[in-house]
Amino acid sequence: MSHQLQYEVVYQSGRQEVRSIGYGLLERILVYTLPNTPLFGSLAGQVQILALIVPCNTGNKDAAQEVTDYQQTYAPIVTDIRNITNVIGRVHTRGRWGIIDRVPSSAKTVFVEIDDEE
Repeated sequence: MSHQLQYEVVYQSGRQEVRSIGYGLLERILVYTLPNTPLFGSLAGQVQILALIVPCNTGNKDAAQEVTDYQQTYAPIVTDIRNITNVIGRVHTRGRWGIIDRVPSSAKTVFVEIDDEE
């Protein structure tokens, strides 16, 4: 069973930083260790955690701000798990999925490192 989630991607458009909110279905979490080679720079030898997400075609709407639904999804993407900002709900009605995002903007998912010795 897939879980509905909100994710946020930040990218550069010229000199401006742009934040894009999306909704998708979490299909799988991938965990792997990068090879310890110079190709990966400061990430060499580190564990990476990625999320396989099937994005929903919501017309770039923010469900916390306006009624948002979808019928179609896009091709799956893989992104850093830290781009997942919230787990949200959805409801199926009249052949469409409505997104329920009632998380206040002040509440965001935070990933922290845990020291194995603690």
